[in-house]
Amino acid sequence: MLILLLLLPNGIKQEYSFEANSSIKIGSDPICDVVISSNIVDKVHCTLILYYDDVFYYLLFDGEIQGSPSNSGTWVNNKRIFLRRKVNNRDVVTFSEDYIYPHLILFPDGRSIDGV
Repeated sequence: MLILLLLLPNGIKQEYSFEANSSIKIGSDPICDVVISSNIVDKVHCTLILYYDDVFYYLLFDGEIQGSPSNSGTWVNNKRIFLRRKVNNRDVVTFSEDYIYPHLILFPDGRSIDGV
């Protein structure tokens, strides 16, 4: 199970849980699995894909997998990703170099998010 915790500038937290989905779109478009209403978030800002190589793991792609990258970039733990990156427990995803909110905290192993 994958858990995403979305933190918004006004202090609101939203939790999303996903079973072993093969693709999770994150962006401002209502068709996305995680919708973030923010002027810094593109329609499809990034995509999480489930892979298997002896164990299951998620890769985070900037933008759509077969489309263009996001306008402001996708950042994991304050480092910009340029195509894709494996995500680990408690990785923090932001949507611009200049803004800390909104941001996502990832829990790809489905562990508890208590204390966040």
